[in-house]
Amino acid sequence: MTLRVRVLLGYGYLVALLLVAAISALLGFFQLSAGIDAVLEKNFASIHASMRMIESLERQDSATLAVLVEGRETAAEMESLEGDFLDALDAAERNVTEDEEPAILQAVRSSFGSYREIRGQLLSSRPERPLAAYDSQVFPAFSRAKADIVRLLEVNQRAMYRADREAKGLANQNGTWLGFLVAIALVSLVFLSRALQQDFLSRLAKLRDGIAVMAGGETRRRLHDDGDDELSTIARHVNTLVDRYERSEARFEGRLASERRLLLGLAAALQEGAAVYDPSGALVVGDDEPAARQRAIGAWIAEPGADRTAAGSDSATISVDGSEVQIRLLRAGPHPVGWLASPVRRR
Repeated sequence: MTLRVRVLLGYGYLVALLLVAAISALLGFFQLSAGIDAVLEKNFASIHASMRMIESLERQDSATLAVLVEGRETAAEMESLEGDFLDALDAAERNVTEDEEPAILQAVRSSFGSYREIRGQLLSSRPERPLAAYDSQVFPAFSRAKADIVRLLEVNQRAMYRADREAKGLANQNGTWLGFLVAIALVSLVFLSRALQQDFLSRLAKLRDGIAVMAGGETRRRLHDDGDDELSTIARHVNTLVDRYERSEARFEGRLASERRLLLGLAAALQEGAAVYDPSGALVVGDDEPAARQRAIGAWIAEPGADRTAAGSDSATISVDGSEVQIRLLRAGPHPVGWLASPVRRR
């Protein structure tokens, strides 16, 4: 598998984990939001209706006491309060959210009907002892009706508490799942970074160091090229290039040695003690030449010899250590290729 494919797979895996985490968080948020909306729209509406019924019932009871004690006329007010109570009761019956509510609502309607009937009978009879009659007849019916409404209120309150716990549990569950995904992503990132360091960065550094050593002259060194990825391919190409260079260098050195032997043979055939210098004055053939003689001839080739060549003169005779040396310019076609220095023999 190539490095490119491995890197793409690794980072694709991380991106997929992040997408899963983001989608999970988004779905959890919408699910939690929907649960909270259900609690607010349904249970809170039932609680509000229960509070309205309790308030209306208490105001009706207060109006009943005002009629019994003070003798005030409250028929219109009582009718309005009863209408508010029945409207709230109808709203609660339309918004049933719990299994216990239908039975409780039926009990509320029944107990309120009993309360209203007993109250009407008491108000129409005008007893001599109104408070005693209220305590013995109306108040028990009022207490039963209010107790039924309180039961309805408690049922919806418990439902809200339960929904709140469920929402918290869902939030904790989503948070745990999200934390688990993030932890997996972090661990995966550590392993991916380690693999990237081992499989790419460290090998790339070794490849760089190996090429630097080869460029410094250590051509016998070879790079590690096992594998089928891009770095192994580069290492094989570099090794192949170095092998070709070594073979070319060996052929060149062999050819150079052969030509050197040829020059030695040529110089020996021309004259004993002859030597060949390159155009700059460095000795090419003639290893037995004394060092002082080599320096003198090389100095002449580098300065006067160069001037004479420029002037078109191909030979000269100079005196070196009391002996005469003839120096001739060697040409390959029109191009000067070196100098032949040979001692002058006097006959």
